[in-house]
Formats: sequence, structure tokens, C-alpha cells
Amino acid sequence: MAIRYEQEQGQEPKDVSGENLGFYLRFTGLEGEWRYIEVKARAGTGAVALTQK
Repeated sequence: MAIRYEQEQGQEPKDVSGENLGFYLRFTGLEGEWRYIEVKARAGTGAVALTQK
């Protein structure tokens, strides 16, 4: 879901989950800054929230 969302925003996120870095997605933002996304799972139902650092 996070990858699809970022792709829809024109980003090209790279899945680095297998590298044990403490986050799951890494990419360069539209203004050239590095962006990192950590993905959390939920056991229950409900809305998913996107939060800033």
C-alpha cells in the first residue's frame, strides 16, 4: 500500500526491507531530499494513517 501510494505521487520508492536498516522504503523526494518510510502492520480493522516524522 505504501509503495503504491508513493508511486501515485510520482515517487520511485525502493524496498530495502531485507537490508535490516530500521525502515522499509527509501527514495529521493521530489525536491532531492532522502525520504525513509517505516511500515507498521495492524491486527485489527480500521483506517490506515500516514504520519510525518
